[in-house]
Amino acid sequence: MPSHGIIFATSNFKAHDLNDEKDQLPASELMMQVWDEVAGSKKDDLKWVVRSHIVNEGTQSIISEALKKLSSGEKQLTQVTQDCDKEVFQALSGTPNCKGMYPTLAFHEGTQNKRVTDLYVWDEGGQNYFIAMKIGNK
Repeated sequence: MPSHGIIFATSNFKAHDLNDEKDQLPASELMMQVWDEVAGSKKDDLKWVVRSHIVNEGTQSIISEALKKLSSGEKQLTQVTQDCDKEVFQALSGTPNCKGMYPTLAFHEGTQNKRVTDLYVWDEGGQNYFIAMKIGNK
């Protein structure tokens, strides 16, 4: 949704990339290439990358632990920053659903001055997990 500065990824699976392993790009780089294509002149306006319907059990577990530690109730959107809890921020950042975004922002043309500033996590009753990465300037 270029008009809102959002990439909303509902499904990306490495197993769906049928290229030779040496030719495969990280999912985050593919997202950025699609973003560049659809956003056109607004490609510098990226503000959010949302990963929804997360099926990775390790990521689900870390989201659940983050919510237990930081939220005041179920089904609540919970903000995580390095200032509020560096350990949780780093754990979430290291999940397969987030970690590719960091080098992609660092090296993708036009995003070198961007970084992930905040993470927002939530789940819908243990069935549907989400991570939203807020993108800001360095």
